Amino acid sequence: MTLEKPNLVIHGKNIGRAELWAVPPGIKIAEKDYKQIGTAMRDGTGSDGAERWLIPIPVEPVPATEIFAKVYDKGGGLVGTVSLPERGANVLRNLLWGGM
Repeated sequence: MTLEKPNLVIHGKNIGRAELWAVPPGIKIAEKDYKQIGTAMRDGTGSDGAERWLIPIPVEPVPATEIFAKVYDKGGGLVGTVSLPERGANVLRNLLWGGM
């Protein structure tokens, strides 16, 4: 996943859908505490067959220590997750919402 403001971008093949998730700050955070904050839209396919999916960055800052996408195949099965390499609430806030 890469950052191309105002979007996060995912490249892959045979993607059915992708969702953007945030891990909130705090102690003893479990998966049930994660918050879905966006959904990807397909933006096209390259000559190599790789699809480009855009996930708009939410307008309002979201408190998060990690931002990741869940990627699903066309049958609805979870293929995997991909995260932004940056971690930490302040780092992510500055990266995604600084200067916007």
